[in-house]
Amino acid sequence: MKKLISRPLSLSLFSLLVFVTSHDLITVFYHGANH
Repeated sequence: MKKLISRPLSLSLFSLLVFVTSHDLITVFYHGANH
């Protein structure tokens, strides 16, 4: 039962981490292109 719960949780945390990282990379790249 614990594995059933922990898997979607870790997957959502991983996707959130990827989203934040990609957002930061896009922001840095966007500001870098402007300057």
